[in-house]
Amino acid sequence: MTLSFPPVCLIVLCGASGSGKSTWALRHFRASQVVSSDSCREMVVDNAASQSANDDAFALFHQWIALRLKNRRLTVADSTALKPSARDRLIALAHAARVPVHVVAFDVPLDEAIRRDAERTERSVGERVVTRHRATLEQALRELPRDTRLAGIHILTPEQMDSATVQTTPGALTAPAFDVIGDVHGCLSELQTLLEKLGYSAEGTHPTGRVPVFVGDLADRGPDSPGVLRFVCDLVAKDLALFVPGNHDDKLFRMLQGGKVQRTHGLDLTEEQLLGMPEKDREHLTLDILAYLAPQPVHLVLANGTLAVAHAGIRDDMLGQSSDFITRFTRFGDVRGFEASGMPIRHDWATDRENGEVGALICYGHTPQDEIRFVNNTVNLDGGCVFGGFLAALRFPERELVTTPAERAYAQKRVHSEA
Repeated sequence: MTLSFPPVCLIVLCGASGSGKSTWALRHFRASQVVSSDSCREMVVDNAASQSANDDAFALFHQWIALRLKNRRLTVADSTALKPSARDRLIALAHAARVPVHVVAFDVPLDEAIRRDAERTERSVGERVVTRHRATLEQALRELPRDTRLAGIHILTPEQMDSATVQTTPGALTAPAFDVIGDVHGCLSELQTLLEKLGYSAEGTHPTGRVPVFVGDLADRGPDSPGVLRFVCDLVAKDLALFVPGNHDDKLFRMLQGGKVQRTHGLDLTEEQLLGMPEKDREHLTLDILAYLAPQPVHLVLANGTLAVAHAGIRDDMLGQSSDFITRFTRFGDVRGFEASGMPIRHDWATDRENGEVGALICYGHTPQDEIRFVNNTVNLDGGCVFGGFLAALRFPERELVTTPAERAYAQKRVHSEA
């Protein structure tokens, strides 16, 4: 049994004292990801078992969780969370930060929970409390499946607690083969046609286990950005695709989080298309975009280091590294100053690459090309589909190009514009 969680979410543990929640959480998550009510009591009054400081301890508990969610970090809320009011507060914190909520409930028999609690000499709450907790859990187990605010509900027996694994990183990273797809920019019909040519089903699965890798810029300028975002979100959520964000994606993420961004370069059209959706569908899509797409890394190294993917490219010395400079490079390319008009001066980093034949094949997009060419073992896969060009994919390791023409030009290409 594998429990899969998005890269950013709130995982609420629900169970009686003595059910093994804390032990389970620390087995599967980093200590920094787990916010424990017991730890908050200890921080407030130096005693994890003290009930006298509950109000202050839970004020810290909720504030700690809120700050982690604000910074878009996967967070495990380790408390009993047996009562609806306790879960309501946590769900409200998550939804305020536009983060999905998963509940993991621990269905441990009463006698087992009592035994485990008795073995905890420092934090034992006693048989009476555990019995009350177990009765409240029975009610929670009936209520949880009806709670439509939850993105996932996982109920574990003691046997499943011991055997279950947790997945928060894509298994698709180790796929046998990949299809790297250039900038889509809202061209859903062309994307569907291209995937069909590549052998994928309508649901995005491939009979040989191949995985599509999107180089970013899913939205803006095209006819159906919400449709593309919905489709790719679903694939990433099901671990059927990989994605690196582009500059257009980053701007969209910031807009959806309430940031002040200019609605330019097609974002105005994307916003209009999103506002045209039914409210519930729009909210669901927004939550999924921020949960599954926004946290993705700015570059990927795949196939044992023989393939790298970044939206606007990446130098060899940056592979596997992380910094603000690298993030900006992968989103905008090698920008070396600005013209008097304010437009960026871009350097062609691919032509300067040395010893490319012994390094990874670097796939990228960002700048539309009339023809796909390999340069020093790099390839720009942006065929300018939204401008009437084509949508391109590179099959790897075969290094075969597959393209599909745009059904029409949806936007006018400008030479001096942000890609």
